[in-house]
Amino acid sequence: MGIVTAKPLSSIEPGWREVVFSIAEARRALPYIARVVRDAVESYRAAQHCRGLLDGERLASARSLLIGQLEGALQTLNVAMDECNAVGADLRDLSQGIVAFRAEIDGRPASLLWRLGEPCDRAWRELLRA
Repeated sequence: MGIVTAKPLSSIEPGWREVVFSIAEARRALPYIARVVRDAVESYRAAQHCRGLLDGERLASARSLLIGQLEGALQTLNVAMDECNAVGADLRDLSQGIVAFRAEIDGRPASLLWRLGEPCDRAWRELLRA
């Protein structure tokens, strides 16, 4: 049984979308993306945990179980990354759950960053105009 690894960006290109969000559009997408990022972070942590255990595990039966868990975590992680890419969000940091939305503010390119755990309803509120 082989170990599955996360897909390189080049393998996801057909689903990759380069979207430029308005602040309002990014805020509307954020509740969905927050759930996807949570799944990605949990899967990333599970994969890291399995890899750490595999480094020290000598019993074949335990290794087989850990490899299965690792493959499942990486598969879930790949799905989450594909979902972010399909929406046009960029998952920047799996360990911290940081996602970026390409945006344009006052005619200039910008990157709207959000971190897992921050409230979705207050994201970038200071950038919104009345």
